[in-house]
Amino acid sequence: MKTIREKAWVCVYCGFHMDAATIINEDVEPKEGDLTICLNCGYIYTRRNGEWKVPTEEEQAEIPNEVKHKILTYLIARKQVVREDLSEKQRKETK
Repeated sequence: MKTIREKAWVCVYCGFHMDAATIINEDVEPKEGDLTICLNCGYIYTRRNGEWKVPTEEEQAEIPNEVKHKILTYLIARKQVVREDLSEKQRKETK
């Protein structure tokens, strides 16, 4: 796994600021056509012209089902973690 510092960008969906990308299954630099997701909301981005961009409809259609499944699995797990974090925070605030 390799984390690369990037030119900062803002998620078009939630406004989260990002400045890095982590390649999870290889130790390489991001390349054209790679995908990443916003760590805050899960919005999908594709690597185009050296930057992370919202995928076109064509690019979205080309995302393999296996990758879509992995992204969905991540989003479900993330939602559970956030829910647990919020529940823990609420418990601490009521004490």
